[in-house]
Amino acid sequence: MLLNKAYLGYQMFRGEPVLDGNGHPRRIAPEMWGYADHVALEAKLSAKPRENWNP
Repeated sequence: MLLNKAYLGYQMFRGEPVLDGNGHPRRIAPEMWGYADHVALEAKLSAKPRENWNP
């Protein structure tokens, strides 16, 4: 859910941003975080868990 590009303020359709007449994603709301933060969050959440980790 946190990786949804709608949090960047884009209008989404079937998981992809809707493009305007110039081919750019259509923004419909202010972004909740910037693109750099989105990429960092994506990298952090997609990291593989450690195999032998005991809390």
